[in-house]
Amino acid sequence: MDEPAGYPVAHAPMGNDLHAGAQPGRNYDAALTEGRKFEAAAKARFGAQHESYAGALYLQARALYVLGKYPEAEKAYKLALPIFEKAPPSAASSRDLAKTLNGLGRVYEHMGRYADGEAAQKRALSVVESSPGADQLVLSDALEDLGNAYYGEGRYAEAEDYFKRTLVIREKESGDTARRAVSQTLNLISNVYMRTGRYTDAEPLLKRAIEIQEKIAGPNHPDVAKSLTNLAELYRLIGQYAKSEPLQRRALEIQEKALGTEHPHVGVTLNNLALTYFSWGRFEDALPLYQRSAVIQEKALGKDHPQVALTLNNLGLTYMRLGRYAESEPVLKRALAIREKVLPKDHPDVGQSLGNLAAALRFAGRPAEGLPLLQRAIAIMEKNYGPEHVSVTYSLTATANADVALKRYAEGEPFAKRSLAIRRKALGPDHTDVANVLKTIAQINLGTNRVLPAAEFSREAVQVAIRALNNGDTSTLGFDLAGLREYFDVHLGILYRAVAEGVGGQNSVAESFEMAQWANQSAAATALNQMAARTGAGSGTLPTLVRKQQDNAAELRSLDKSLLGEVSKRAEQRDAKREQLLHQHRQELAEELARSSARLAAEFPDYADLVNPKPLSLAQAQKLLAPGEALVLFHVSDADNYVWAVTADRAVWRKIELSRAQLNEAVSKLRASVEKVEIPDRTLAKAFDLDLGYSLYSALLGPGLARSRPSYRCALGRADQLASASSPHREAGGEAESAGLVLSLPLGAVAYAAARGHGVAVSYWPEGALRNVCGATTVPRFWQSTHGRTLDHSTAAGGATRHGDLPPAVP
Repeated sequence: MDEPAGYPVAHAPMGNDLHAGAQPGRNYDAALTEGRKFEAAAKARFGAQHESYAGALYLQARALYVLGKYPEAEKAYKLALPIFEKAPPSAASSRDLAKTLNGLGRVYEHMGRYADGEAAQKRALSVVESSPGADQLVLSDALEDLGNAYYGEGRYAEAEDYFKRTLVIREKESGDTARRAVSQTLNLISNVYMRTGRYTDAEPLLKRAIEIQEKIAGPNHPDVAKSLTNLAELYRLIGQYAKSEPLQRRALEIQEKALGTEHPHVGVTLNNLALTYFSWGRFEDALPLYQRSAVIQEKALGKDHPQVALTLNNLGLTYMRLGRYAESEPVLKRALAIREKVLPKDHPDVGQSLGNLAAALRFAGRPAEGLPLLQRAIAIMEKNYGPEHVSVTYSLTATANADVALKRYAEGEPFAKRSLAIRRKALGPDHTDVANVLKTIAQINLGTNRVLPAAEFSREAVQVAIRALNNGDTSTLGFDLAGLREYFDVHLGILYRAVAEGVGGQNSVAESFEMAQWANQSAAATALNQMAARTGAGSGTLPTLVRKQQDNAAELRSLDKSLLGEVSKRAEQRDAKREQLLHQHRQELAEELARSSARLAAEFPDYADLVNPKPLSLAQAQKLLAPGEALVLFHVSDADNYVWAVTADRAVWRKIELSRAQLNEAVSKLRASVEKVEIPDRTLAKAFDLDLGYSLYSALLGPGLARSRPSYRCALGRADQLASASSPHREAGGEAESAGLVLSLPLGAVAYAAARGHGVAVSYWPEGALRNVCGATTVPRFWQSTHGRTLDHSTAAGGATRHGDLPPAVP
């Protein structure tokens, strides 16, 4: 799946002003009603210029802010502000004025008015610092609020400075209140470290925060849950999902018990746990969590709260990943409507929602409807970040993809080229976001009949994907596996076109043979990575090397995120020196990762081959084939389906004119005809649908490969339900041998191999087995159907295995 036009999903951090001032278990709708009653009573008793009236306005504004009603909150804070400004100087009046300015600053930040927010927070700090006998903890609160303002703007160096100043003050104070404040500051600093890619620095701070909170309040306090959530997010960012999940679940359990199952913090933690599953590729697991999160937040915060929009955005993108586009669209429309209602019209979050809705429309087959949305998104991002900013490229690339879907290649090309130029300059040539737009440009070139340039762009994109697979940890390097496979599918389509038009030659056939195996390797990557994680948990040389490789891969992904964060800042906030250092460190780390992978392959080749199998080249495969043997490889995808037939001296590549859905339907019908027959019942031959079988056989192998007289000795069914069936040869109206390589393959095995869910199947057939697959003496000498690898399953003289060793039926 191509990338959405905005950032795909969003994490809600705990500790950076999620709902500043929010108190566990408090009903803010009720608080707002009480605040309005208090306001009316104070006004009636003291008048509209009294500090008590201003205090009532402040309480009302805070409730409005928590509920996401920012324009109303701004109005209430502004009414209270001049009253506090006129109050007689005292520590109490200074504190009230500073808190009002802090609250107004937070409102501005959430409305995208960062300069106004910063000004309010700076003034609040000035008020506290100039107050006679200022309380140090009050001063630390003001420093923290200004740090939060800088954090919201992406000015992380300045945020870090103010948070560390805050920490110095709080570390000097004694008592549980001060210690709790210390733990809060540790969370804030760790969030800065995570945003800037310093994950190893963030982890000990979060662990210390948890230790402090557990000591003060016990292990089941909501404060502990906040730190657990942030620690879980750290592990998610570096791809350690198995470590992130239990922390999120523990945080959720704490919050549900302490705050109730309907509290908004529970909704936030559900969103973050769902995000871990989303990043893990477990979209089915993420879906119900996002759904529940949205319900809780709507109930607690109101239907128009920005946090509700964030969760709806994530929910809509999860529907997209699951291919449920009809459900994705209305959810993303709601997220957009909320953001347009409560945020300025040119806020970046509005641009993000516009882009994501456009992506949903494109995947639903209506790309033209998304183009006007993308035009708005581009304008918003350009206004916020400038025309050469990485954040603009998401909408640029999405526009190009929409034009590709509409076959408007000339219109889409300028958008794709502009996106590529920005990304290459900002991110370097090996970044996954660069590979994504390279794939789009390849499709544009193919659509305009520039086949060889299309192959070059696609090949460059595929090499990034292959490097991710070679490094042994695709999830850590930023690819989602569905998207990773698409790189190979697109490249296969381009290579096939090159061969068909006579510009690719035999080298393209050889390249395609390997690409099909890489595509299947991408599908197996999740299971392989999980196995590597288990190995890395042990002790000894191999686990140490595995952990080293995993750590390098995780840090490389961290650097990619840090680099993306740096180049995503506004022009006046960017640090060219830091960006250069990140690029340099990334190159050094990539080289170190290559060395650790090479050492694994040299010292533990069996393990390296197992977790990161490399495809056979066409020449290697041909060397393994004896005279009279043939190799057949199928590639089944949501795009085009292909078959390769290889002998020791010949290779033919053909397109299968059946879609994946048609293939699955045909195989299901074949299975249905024989599945209930009990072994050794010989009525299987009568049950088998010969007409459908021959039709499928012919479609899979196609003209030039299938014999006109195939043998209907077949193997179809689960391993414990195999039986043999014999049928007459079918006349097909003429031999096809003159067309080239001709194979006689067992129908059941061909159907099984082609319909394998992950797409690639390889079978080696001795000549005798081609004539008598299900007989009592001979079946395939080589069979492999899951990872594109060559495995010798010979168990008897002459390389024969019994038919009980054949693979099970297609799930």
